[in-house]
Amino acid sequence: MTVSISGATILGGVKMGDQSVTTVTGEANENGTVVMVAPSGTIFVGVQFASYGTPTGTPGSYAIGPCHAANSMAVVSTYLLGQGGTINIPATNAVFGDPCVGTGKRLYVQAVAA
Repeated sequence: MTVSISGATILGGVKMGDQSVTTVTGEANENGTVVMVAPSGTIFVGVQFASYGTPTGTPGSYAIGPCHAANSMAVVSTYLLGQGGTINIPATNAVFGDPCVGTGKRLYVQAVAA
């Protein structure tokens, strides 16, 4: 399901009345940290994209690459959903597992706050 709210698109989301939403993105290389900041007075209500491995693209057009931790969406959702403020997500094998041993990885995240 795709729902448009105030010009943003939420994939698999739920309409939040006329409340505006903000798309927040973050990227980090392996062993770094993705820092996601929900605007003041909002919480994270949806995760549109999450991939730990070799994702490609730019914010708004991320894509899963040839190496991808299948648990990426579930892990990122656990960190973000229902939370406000600043959330730090470690881009590490300890958190996601190692989906491609010997390959440098990165974490790309796109989420919605309302």
